[in-house]
Amino acid sequence: MRHLLDRKMHPRGSMSLVNIAWASTLTWGNPTLKRLEEQAKVPLFGTNLVELGLKPGAAAFLKLASGDARYKQLFRRAFPKNADPFKSKI
Repeated sequence: MRHLLDRKMHPRGSMSLVNIAWASTLTWGNPTLKRLEEQAKVPLFGTNLVELGLKPGAAAFLKLASGDARYKQLFRRAFPKNADPFKSKI
């Protein structure tokens, strides 16, 4: 798969969802990630541009997302126990 911004090839693809109920981890790259919330942070807030690489711009992304009415509603539903679901723990 080629990345749209830098045209580099990415060596990995998405994991199949076949038999996912029996998978002990959610990623091939790091077997210690066992919670979806933690696994999702890897491509979002890493530095690898091929994935999303938001680490350098994480604060700007969170500010943008927290200002969107739809995201506010979705984050409150997704994280009902968190007073500020946009607070970054990067």
